[in-house]
Amino acid sequence: SSSSSSSSRSASDAFDAAHVAAADAYDDARRAESSSTSPDASTLAILHANKSAALLAHGGRDREACAEAIMAVMLDESYARARQRVGSACVRLGIPAVIDVVPSARASLDSAYAFHRQLRERFDGTDAKLLAALRRADAARAEGNDAFGRGELDDAAAAYTRALDAPCPYGGGTRSGGSTSLVVGGGVLLCNRAAARAALGDHRGAFDDATAALRADDNYVKARRRACDALIALGRGDDAMRELRRLRADV
Repeated sequence: SSSSSSSSRSASDAFDAAHVAAADAYDDARRAESSSTSPDASTLAILHANKSAALLAHGGRDREACAEAIMAVMLDESYARARQRVGSACVRLGIPAVIDVVPSARASLDSAYAFHRQLRERFDGTDAKLLAALRRADAARAEGNDAFGRGELDDAAAAYTRALDAPCPYGGGTRSGGSTSLVVGGGVLLCNRAAARAALGDHRGAFDDATAALRADDNYVKARRRACDALIALGRGDDAMRELRRLRADV
């Protein structure tokens, strides 16, 4: 009905407004911290990461959210949650778009915090390592996509695996096994490998990859669709119906 539709729009508007207000509040807190006599890099990283989360939840401001998460990583390269948010932004924007965001995020940090140049030197060029990891992931993804387009499914899956196993600036983790928290753009790569594995008839592997991609971004519609398709192929109809209901809610 029109009244329920209006109520739904009002609730959605209120939800969006709350996230915008949260993002603004984190910005105010960041400005206050940065203007203090001894600004703390870890505190600033948390505020940038929290603003990124608010913007990702708001939707439609993914590029800005990506920049905030990258700034958090540059300020504190051990900040796992900020790395995860970079990964979520990669899923939404695509890796090439994120590559473009990194230099502007670095420039924003340098202009906002006089001490950032010294921080970057101390951390041995975090931004350069991040860019290199993004470019490696993007090159391998392109190789996998080309192989997939030619019908060379084994080669495509292998290329995506190489990207997931490639050295990452943050180290650690089991990448090709499904952990995306330490892999820049891991959600995209896992979802692509899920498609290759499904085409090869490896539906269990496709399901594992799709669900791992969803751990990077629970709103990743393509990954949920592939998880659903894999469940149907595996004969898990009830589980597939649950995923279908979530998929309808997402779209």
